[in-house]
Amino acid sequence: MSQQRTKLWVGIGTCVLLGSAAAHAGDAPAEPKTHAASELLVASAGGEGGEAGHGGEGGEGGEGGGAMSVFGSGGEGGEGGSAPSAVDSPGVYYSQLAFMLGHMSVGRELYEAGTGEVGQAHLGHPVGEHLPTLETALQQRGLDNVAARLRHLAETAGAHTQWSGVAGAWNEAEAAVRSAMADVDDARMQDPAFLAKVLTAIVYQSRHEYEEAIEDGRFTKAHEYHDSRGFMQIGRELLDKHAETFRSASADDYEALVQRYEAIMEAWPTLQPPASPALSVSELYARGTQFEFVVNRF
Repeated sequence: MSQQRTKLWVGIGTCVLLGSAAAHAGDAPAEPKTHAASELLVASAGGEGGEAGHGGEGGEGGEGGGAMSVFGSGGEGGEGGSAPSAVDSPGVYYSQLAFMLGHMSVGRELYEAGTGEVGQAHLGHPVGEHLPTLETALQQRGLDNVAARLRHLAETAGAHTQWSGVAGAWNEAEAAVRSAMADVDDARMQDPAFLAKVLTAIVYQSRHEYEEAIEDGRFTKAHEYHDSRGFMQIGRELLDKHAETFRSASADDYEALVQRYEAIMEAWPTLQPPASPALSVSELYARGTQFEFVVNRF
């Protein structure tokens, strides 16, 4: 049940965060067992708490809950107090795609490290945990091929533990997801405030899953550690990709933002969880707060 609560946060808490951003824009102890393809896909029907789930407990330990009050205030915040969806919120749409890439990134890393039996599940997570939130938005944008590519990747991963067996499907799925990310209008992709909030969503979710991975001062849920590592890697990629957009707002603040982000990334020094956490949860939260001081300048 704890894992379900964790995964529900992305569908609800990220919507809260990004809805709030738009409103203010002007101002299991062991790694999960290998999954067969059919098991990877069953979560998309609302099985064991996909990250794109509906209802349940939202908020990263309450974080972002205050933004509920702005849902009806226009912008990406939806109407009548409803949470924004990937259909009406470019922020939710884009961040969910970024989370998909995060799962795929760490999944590939695990395969290439010779632990494909661990990476299998991560290559099924985009379908099971994010596609339910995104599929309607993708269809409305004429991007039905994204779901098809992701389902093919999940099925292929379920049948292979060697990277050579999944590389082709992975490349096709990655290209499809990146094409969907490019479908967000240029005005937002050149808006440092929009990008800053996406990065904040990534940091919040990564921090939350890192905390979930630790019990009694040691890592007991490697899959949560892996997820958060993958998310942070994609966030770092976005910082590089959109460097000029951030620099156009403030070169000094961008350099500080990179430094603060990399300080958070020190929590994931290795692919597999270290014997002892590189950063305690309280240290990670402190670094997250320092990151927020800078990111909020955008």
